[in-house]
Amino acid sequence: MKVKQIQENADKAEALLKALPGNPAVLMQLAQDLIVAGKLKEGRMHLEAILKKNPRVWRAHQLLAALAMDEDEYATAAKHYREAIKLNSRIEQLYFDLVSALLSDEKTDEAQKVLDLAKRKFKPNFLQAYFAAMISLEKRDFNQALEDLRRAETIAKNADPTRLNHILYLQMGTTAERAGKFKEAE
Repeated sequence: MKVKQIQENADKAEALLKALPGNPAVLMQLAQDLIVAGKLKEGRMHLEAILKKNPRVWRAHQLLAALAMDEDEYATAAKHYREAIKLNSRIEQLYFDLVSALLSDEKTDEAQKVLDLAKRKFKPNFLQAYFAAMISLEKRDFNQALEDLRRAETIAKNADPTRLNHILYLQMGTTAERAGKFKEAE
């Protein structure tokens, strides 16, 4: 979307909000439009207003968590991701986002617990294996991390080949090197 279009969308949502003050759907749309337009402070203000009136809007928690991650406020992000999961536990991505926030906040054991919960709740997939590797890397268990990355690669080959990219292979190479498997690292 072009910047002009994004701003027009935000302006329309603002006008709609004047016609329907306090409408949570309009507030949510306005908050999203403002965030996309780069007006993070205003977007956050609307999200907080939504949660003040109705603390059970999981999407508002998710967006506030994402904003907190962008500002390196990992504990705040984790708090909002936990709330989003409580309110909508069927969205697997929320678990991975929480794991990412916890790893960023150097809470490896908590990240492991959340990942274990996701593994029990959802079918095995690429992100489960990838985040298992990231946790193993934080624990400096390079052999386990490499095994997890190999599993992620296998899953991606079978289910989502777009995941087979330079980021994955760079991570595999550096992890193999750290595990002392220099031939494989090459």
